[in-house]
Amino acid sequence: MKKTPLFLLLLGICVFSLVTSGLAQDPGDPDTLYFVAGPPCSSDGDTLYFPTGGGDATIFINIWNDDSIVAMIVPLIDTTYGPPSYSFLYPSKNNGSTQALCFVGSRVEHFGLGTCNLSFMPPKVLYGASAMTADPMPPGNGLFATMVYTVCDAGRICLDTLLRLPDSELHFITTGADGYIPQFRSRCFNLLSYPRGDANGDEKVDIADVVYLINYLFKSGSPLVWPVDVNCDGLEDITDAVYLVNYLFKSGPPLGDPDDNGIPDC
Repeated sequence: MKKTPLFLLLLGICVFSLVTSGLAQDPGDPDTLYFVAGPPCSSDGDTLYFPTGGGDATIFINIWNDDSIVAMIVPLIDTTYGPPSYSFLYPSKNNGSTQALCFVGSRVEHFGLGTCNLSFMPPKVLYGASAMTADPMPPGNGLFATMVYTVCDAGRICLDTLLRLPDSELHFITTGADGYIPQFRSRCFNLLSYPRGDANGDEKVDIADVVYLINYLFKSGSPLVWPVDVNCDGLEDITDAVYLVNYLFKSGPPLGDPDDNGIPDC
């Protein structure tokens, strides 16, 4: 999906909206927009963990729908943005430079137009997608968009929708050009840290974590207690073991900061 200026996206959505007689509540079983904690998270999904010293925490925006959908506008607000949580949605991790990263791997990735508009500046964020000439999103349940927060300290993230923001009301449009307001489930997540690189969960990072990681990768060892993508390449593999060794014994770059600029990269 291409990264698209907001006015073009809204223009495409308005093409569908013009033939509607106004928004209504979804009839029958209501389509639903809801949030799910990305890994690593607590078993109940209410707590998101991020690496000690700062790093990424992911929240999935999901949609359940029983109608085919050709367009949607989803304006959100993080009611706990800023101190004391210190969690931020950076454009580079959500918008990207050439495409809307928030829709990668989602049910609307194939849509012709899409935007994750952070120009309001958090806490207000506008997600929008329009199929235009692409196939609609069929009935089903799954990922609509991904929110990648950069978290600096423990706290909370609470997500709600902006239902009365002019021209940006939460709504979906079906293949029949009917606009309606889906059911919305607001949610809060606690934020807690874990030691980056602590593969065996003993709350410290040392050679034992290197051995644990190698046993996991090559000897069917026990599962990793915490994620060990210390070089921020999106994988957990032998390169992370090498990175850990360099960090522990050869004054290598900090864990999670391969370019050594003092800013966590994952």
